Amino acid sequence: MKLNEIIRVIEETAPLSAQAPWDKSGVQIPGSAERSRDTRTVAVTLDPTPAAIARCIDENADLILTHHPLAIEPKFLSEAGPYLETVRLVLGSGAALYASHTSLDANLNGPAGWLARELSLQNVQPLETTRRVHTRGAVFPVSPEDEPNMERWQRLPGVVDVQFLDDGAGSGECFLLHEEDAWNEIRAVVAADLADMSAFNMVDTAFEDAVYGIGQVGDLPQPLAWNEFSERIAGHVGSAVMVGMVPPHHPIPDTVSRVAICPGSGSSLAQAARSRNADILITGDVKYHVALEAPLPMVDVGHFCLEEEMMRRFASLLAEGLAALNPKVRVVFVPGYEPRTLLGSASGA
Repeated sequence: MKLNEIIRVIEETAPLSAQAPWDKSGVQIPGSAERSRDTRTVAVTLDPTPAAIARCIDENADLILTHHPLAIEPKFLSEAGPYLETVRLVLGSGAALYASHTSLDANLNGPAGWLARELSLQNVQPLETTRRVHTRGAVFPVSPEDEPNMERWQRLPGVVDVQFLDDGAGSGECFLLHEEDAWNEIRAVVAADLADMSAFNMVDTAFEDAVYGIGQVGDLPQPLAWNEFSERIAGHVGSAVMVGMVPPHHPIPDTVSRVAICPGSGSSLAQAARSRNADILITGDVKYHVALEAPLPMVDVGHFCLEEEMMRRFASLLAEGLAALNPKVRVVFVPGYEPRTLLGSASGA
């Protein structure tokens, strides 16, 4: 399977257009021409560390998909260290390196929302919206001979769906559902494929706007007593630290009804969580002074656990999607590791 075809499947779940403006999701290192033409193994892991990359290469990966980018800002390859070693390993293998960072975080319905779904949160909305997509439909005449073109239009950026509406007389119309702001580019391609596209109608659709954003906030099906809620959280994330609890700052709530979640480092969204009436925010990397001034109680589960499970689920989702297109493509999940180790622990895994 071609590399760009696999990336297209990745971006169906993690669209680059939804990433935060400061982010660097996408291709980090292009692969060799040979591996790009025939990509057979996709290795999915959380971090582009030398250890994780080496294990991906051991799996004979043609494409290495990580969550965290190789770097947010440009870096010189002038000093020995993990960054240089990762680049050496990837270039030496010929594999491509691709990162789905906030492009994956921003999809509430994708793997980033796994804990919200485990908690059965309802009325889920992003804590910070990165993109809102309004869809429209275009209707124009086509013939059955245009079917190959319609299959190709389905893969154009911004196209949601393409349907042939048969009029029963050997011809018909095409209904093309698309993101509104992508229509000019889509129309240029469609017009080039058709002998005549002088007539077309734009129609509004009943679809709600698709909303992308970082973090989630939603309501539990019913309020939970604190002990029951904390036990449920512990069952998913293991150890955690309560923060923002300096007396008489924020007492532990008796019950929890509305929950905010931000995988990774999301303490900057604490105020957004409070403004959306969340009882608690679950995130990681809450710094000391942030905790002192926390606007609501927070549960610090660390940066690793929520995102490790997110990538595990992303790997399963990709395996299912790619198998439907080409059963020869293999997707393997390469576990990461928690880089923080408690003194006295045998391992940080």
